[in-house]
Amino acid sequence: MKYPLRSFRLYMALRTHSIYVAPLMLAAVLALTMLAGLITGIVTGFPLPQEVASTFTGLGMLVSVLIGFFISSAALAVNRTFATVLAFGGTRRDFWVGSSMGFAVTALIAATCGTILLGLEHLTDGWMIGLPVFATPVLGDGHPVVTFVAIFAYSMAALFTGAAFGTIFRAFGATAVTGAIVAAVLLLAAAVALFVWQREFTMDFIRSLGAWAPTVGVSAFAVVCLAVSYGANQRATV
Repeated sequence: MKYPLRSFRLYMALRTHSIYVAPLMLAAVLALTMLAGLITGIVTGFPLPQEVASTFTGLGMLVSVLIGFFISSAALAVNRTFATVLAFGGTRRDFWVGSSMGFAVTALIAATCGTILLGLEHLTDGWMIGLPVFATPVLGDGHPVVTFVAIFAYSMAALFTGAAFGTIFRAFGATAVTGAIVAAVLLLAAAVALFVWQREFTMDFIRSLGAWAPTVGVSAFAVVCLAVSYGANQRATV
């Protein structure tokens, strides 16, 4: 376990990315959404009418910001520390396990901060203006347990996606990364087509999951990215 812990410490050493940025991003999204809510409320009045507040739940700003940053952060992290771990006697498996441990810590920090902010949102009745920022459908409609698991799942999916792209780049080069992105888009298009083709079955299944539906889908995607990143990691070169 010594070498995976070295990889873990290397990842955590860059605290800006591994610890601090997730809370700062959540706070920034909250501030920007509140600013938009305040501007809207000047016209509609406070607290925001239900039909107006519901438009904010569909923005997906929180999820998109987290995913975008974590993908780039993980891609940089795996390329920054890979050679160092192997130079000090670690194996590719040690590097992957240690990095995965670091990803889990980052995702836990994001999930914990997001759940705390959701609690504050409930206590203040939507930040005192009736504004839902964390109580959104993609995060469980305000259920704290679902919100915690959802943010953790979204974060892990994004981090392993970035790790997969980063290791594919190291193993096969930039052309392979482009091919991987194209393949991912095609797979997503195929999934959407399958959803439309079997919409009655898929809608029944989604309704049976309730608030957990987005989290289950993202968790499955995270597992796929985990496997891809591990496979590419075994082919990566220093």
